[in-house]
Amino acid sequence: MQELNSISARPLTSKALLPLSFFAFYFLSVYIIVNPVLIYHGGSTITNFPVFFTTPHFLHQHLVYPAGPGQYIYALVAQFFNFNAAGALIITAQTWLIFIALTYISKKLNAPALRHLSYLPPLIILFLYNHYTFHFAAFNTIAVQLILFCLYLKLPSKIKPVALIIASPIIYYILGPSLLYLVLLCIIYELLISKNYINAIIYAAQAAIIPYIIGVIYCDISLTNSYCDLLPFSWKTTSFSDRSKMLNFVYLLYALPVAITFLAGIFSIIKKTSLKTKNKNPFYKTATLVAILAIALTATSLAYDKKQKTFFAIDYYSYHKNWQKVLDLAEKLPNNFFAVHHATAALYHSGKLNDGLFKYTQHPDALLFSDNKTISTNLTVFDIYLDLGIINLAEHYLARNISRLGERDIFLQRLAWINMIKGNTETAKTFLTALSKTLFQKEWANKQLKAIKQDPSLANNKEILSARKNMLQKNVSMATITHKDFLTYLLEANPENKMAFDYLMAWYIITKSTDKFINCLDQLPDFGYKQLPTVYQFAILAHTYSTKKNVNLQGYKIPQQTIQYAKQFYALMNQYTGNEQLQLKILNEKYGDTYLYYFVRKFNRMSEFTGRPK
Repeated sequence: MQELNSISARPLTSKALLPLSFFAFYFLSVYIIVNPVLIYHGGSTITNFPVFFTTPHFLHQHLVYPAGPGQYIYALVAQFFNFNAAGALIITAQTWLIFIALTYISKKLNAPALRHLSYLPPLIILFLYNHYTFHFAAFNTIAVQLILFCLYLKLPSKIKPVALIIASPIIYYILGPSLLYLVLLCIIYELLISKNYINAIIYAAQAAIIPYIIGVIYCDISLTNSYCDLLPFSWKTTSFSDRSKMLNFVYLLYALPVAITFLAGIFSIIKKTSLKTKNKNPFYKTATLVAILAIALTATSLAYDKKQKTFFAIDYYSYHKNWQKVLDLAEKLPNNFFAVHHATAALYHSGKLNDGLFKYTQHPDALLFSDNKTISTNLTVFDIYLDLGIINLAEHYLARNISRLGERDIFLQRLAWINMIKGNTETAKTFLTALSKTLFQKEWANKQLKAIKQDPSLANNKEILSARKNMLQKNVSMATITHKDFLTYLLEANPENKMAFDYLMAWYIITKSTDKFINCLDQLPDFGYKQLPTVYQFAILAHTYSTKKNVNLQGYKIPQQTIQYAKQFYALMNQYTGNEQLQLKILNEKYGDTYLYYFVRKFNRMSEFTGRPK
């Protein structure tokens, strides 16, 4: 009886508890570490995240070409990455299906010794998500094709060829060229295991013919797309650096089921027996497997790209106006212009701009971006332009990103708002109508459509009126205008635009144009300044020390403590005159987050930001 219990315990442990435990921890790893919601909002890096609309037209667009139905379903499912738990559940289910399929294939091909390889694809997929790549369609494709291959193996031998020949056109219509992957597995099976060479020849022929007839001839699709769409080596993936990132791991993922099928066939030829494991020490083997999987899962989870995650998180929290989170995260990317840009905006909105500006590694190019210096853009850039009042530039970047990234709801929402500000209500209604057909922005869109219907000019909307008041009125050339001109013209349009004034003062300080900064001190009372902010105090002292000229403080005072602090800085700087490298190192360690240090450091010799006053 005890022996019987021992025998029954092993299947329970290995076949149920172990996979359940593995994927439970897998879900937690995706949920806690990856945070799929960050991938959903990764608009500047992930250029192939699918858009989705609930309109019949959008559905019809996906029903008229091969792979369209599959892409429609994939796009719908991907939208739920917008919820962290749902996204983690989708990724876990996706990998679990692959695991179940490979386990079944190993068993069906009499190669149970290979079943432990079934844990490798989930680890590969987790590793790819941990590095914030998006190969969602490729993962779905392999999951579905492996399930179909399992169904093929389950069929009686006589029915297999008939079923595949009949089902192939349907599979091709729904899933496109990914049919070729299924056919490849079937051909290997027929050649090495079933030894039915006629079936293999028939399958190869139909794999060559079906895409050409349905794709090229009937649907007028290019030859490349007819044979490659939805597969990882499609030009739609390989031609873009962001989409082809870590693509070799996707190839490895696709090669693994082929290798398992091939090895099972080779061993059946060589040994004429099944590739089975021995039953000695079952609990020892299970314990070993548990340890290996635990180590592998932990290592894969901890090997996430911390910098990428931080960047994605900054983008996400900026979108949701969680400024404290932005500030905390920006400290982890001290020399990243985008992070500094986000942090500067967060400082302003938190009322800390003129006290904490140099807690982040500032640079002139990080305050505002321009076309010739912006490699890629993200949502927060548009929000800064919208907040300042540079509406046309915000619209330009949004339109450009829609052309690169598709009609993402987060971009359509901003374009709708811009046209509401500009008074282009008919254009705004077009964007709002499109938004009302999305899954997550429809409530906001319907609310705005109702507001426009009740008040076509939006003359009673305080937020819109405030934005219109800040709008840049001057007709300028976006190609030649400077950052200073932007901010100056904004103040001409609305002398009460505090954000424009604070950013102009920050621009003078960051570019070390302290003379222009000094000339604007008389405007501080107009913007409610009762005392000089910390950054302004240091800027005045730096200007005084470098020019040896007195400054009219316009009635403000600099605390004696601050003056003493500056004297200590310059005394230390003079102590190491002649050894610039050591001088900057010492100053950075003690004064790294002050304007005093920034003022004496050269832009082209940005040392790593390390210092915090104690």
